[in-house]
Amino acid sequence: FDRSPHVVDLSPANFAALVENQETHHSYIMFHVSWCEHCKASLPEFHQAATMTASHYASAAEGLPGLPPRYFTMDCSEHSSNLQVGTICKKYAETKFPSLIMVRGKRHFQFDRPRMAQVIAWW
Repeated sequence: FDRSPHVVDLSPANFAALVENQETHHSYIMFHVSWCEHCKASLPEFHQAATMTASHYASAAEGLPGLPPRYFTMDCSEHSSNLQVGTICKKYAETKFPSLIMVRGKRHFQFDRPRMAQVIAWW
């Protein structure tokens, strides 16, 4: 699939700085595992949603209120061998993959709608 330049891969090293310590942005994060067929189907939709959102903000004639949301992915496949990855994935995704959440500061919300690009971008 076409990876969007508007999606950043997260790791334990950059997670807190990019997501948890941000009060001004809200962030969408897709937690996934490499072996999951639902994840493989959802990732292209997530990347397309990021591109759609970026295009929407870029083309807004008078600008849109607030800052554009940021899109991230985190591969939880290595959670059993990496304690930091496991801790982050367990906190946000628990054991359900793919998990899509929105984070704003210390609050996070689980996405419970169809994992289609237009629906994700609308959220």
